[in-house]
Amino acid sequence: MRAAVDISVAIITYNHKNYIEQALESVLSQKTDCTYEIVIGDDCSTDGTTEIIGRYAEEYKNIIRTVKRNKNVGPTKNLYDVISSCKGKYIVFLEGDDYYTDIYKFQKQYDFLESNENIKACAHRLEIVDKAGNHLLYTLSDLELNSFMTEKHFELYNTDMLHMNTIMLENFFIGDMEKYDIIYKSNYWSAHSLLLLMILNLTDIYVFSEPMSVWRQVNEVGATNYTSQASSKALEMYEEKIKLYKAELLYFKNSNLSLNFKKMFLLCYWNGIKKISEINPTDKAMWRKKYRAYLKKSEHIQAMFVGTVSDFSNTLNRLIHQIYRKIRR
Repeated sequence: MRAAVDISVAIITYNHKNYIEQALESVLSQKTDCTYEIVIGDDCSTDGTTEIIGRYAEEYKNIIRTVKRNKNVGPTKNLYDVISSCKGKYIVFLEGDDYYTDIYKFQKQYDFLESNENIKACAHRLEIVDKAGNHLLYTLSDLELNSFMTEKHFELYNTDMLHMNTIMLENFFIGDMEKYDIIYKSNYWSAHSLLLLMILNLTDIYVFSEPMSVWRQVNEVGATNYTSQASSKALEMYEEKIKLYKAELLYFKNSNLSLNFKKMFLLCYWNGIKKISEINPTDKAMWRKKYRAYLKKSEHIQAMFVGTVSDFSNTLNRLIHQIYRKIRR
């Protein structure tokens, strides 16, 4: 199916009144020969964000489409609905408090992918700023880029590997969104790691050395962004992360990702339990029981360990012992 436009810009936002104009202007100022659309999911903002988006949508009727909401659905469902509405050959991502800094970002990434048919995604270094927009750092400063990043990099960096607003990827979602409903069914808060893994399951990612976008790092009481919520609702966040790791283990059981990589989800699960136990030590025994029961009942986990049932049982006991020895530290 031929794409309607070259690039879809998938934007999710919630209560970003002070930032959403900068985000939109950073898209509209792109110097490119590509056709593009902006698809915005405003998750029922209450601070005036909705009205700002409305003005832009009226002025740029041929470019901006909005995903209508009558209730708040949460970040991952909002993202899923926005991606579902994207009609472009390629997708780029943006959150309402972030912005692009290179006016040739679209053209550079588009030209690269068009010239390299076997590559399905490319990205770039990221600049991190504070709430006021002051520079904090550039990511991946320890790496020489203009090179490929693979699942090995994810093992080392996890979601610090790449921010989603740096990535342009082939729109493999188009016409097949039901296959990807794990984006919102896995957890309420974040699909960052999940999307990276979906991409890495299909392709390595070429990463340009120059920064072309900004992530605004905000961590304050009462703020609605992910970082602030992760700090103020730490226990809830880790419980949601455990749901995500369990979902990823199941979703990628038959994927191209390596066995060692799949086992990494178990390690993430262990670390989640450790964090929960640090926050609320009285729940340690409950989570230990839950984890053991989960491993025993999950055939896709057992299939990761080649050998007899006895081998798996011994492995399970050893892993359980290691996990809770770490928790007690």
